[in-house]
Amino acid sequence: MAYALKRYASATPTNYKAAAVGGVKRKGSAVQIWYFETSAVNYLMNIMTAHDAVETKELQLLKGRGWCISPVTLLEILQTSDPERRREIVEFAQCLFSSELLASPEETIIHYINQGFPSEEKRVRLSSQSLLANIWRDTITNHKYINVDIEQLKGRNKYLKSFTKMIHQVINGEDNIVIPTSEDDSFNYSLETWLNSLEFIKNDPPYTQELRTIFKLSIVYLILLICCHVGPDQDTTNSLWKK
Repeated sequence: MAYALKRYASATPTNYKAAAVGGVKRKGSAVQIWYFETSAVNYLMNIMTAHDAVETKELQLLKGRGWCISPVTLLEILQTSDPERRREIVEFAQCLFSSELLASPEETIIHYINQGFPSEEKRVRLSSQSLLANIWRDTITNHKYINVDIEQLKGRNKYLKSFTKMIHQVINGEDNIVIPTSEDDSFNYSLETWLNSLEFIKNDPPYTQELRTIFKLSIVYLILLICCHVGPDQDTTNSLWKK
């Protein structure tokens, strides 16, 4: 867990997005994968038509660039309240982006765990094999629309937002109780306590406060994605626990 934490600290949301841009081989040529998050998708839709999207996709492929979204981006798009607006964004995304979704955060973390926590990783294609990715691939290949239970998605999103306060508190330097205090106060496991119990924290030279905050955020994300199954790819997480 400690080593996974040190490695996962470099895969915070910002760096995870940046890591998506890398050369991969396809039909003998290097293709760059460019990742777009939800606000970027909405921006492009406001300045482009569906025809523009098709031509842009073709042009980018000629330049060796594959534009893609992730399971997180797709789920956020599917939570658009207005049904007509949701349909328009989905159809626009189908015209502009690759049929392959970027690997989910769970897939990235679990791939690293399954490799045995290597200090150096081989370059791999960050392509999702999740259920949602298969659905997305099918909708583009066969020109289908995604039917969703919007209320279920909203309920899930509400659950996710309940953790937002904790994340903001960590960023602001406040401590958080990860495992609730027992009734007699005999057990109190905070992020600070958890972090200080890790071997690399004990043995390495003191880390800066900024790095300690990143480590704490990594703990929170690992708990949310791998333990609480609140990410976009529960099937991948379930497969890990079944092992």
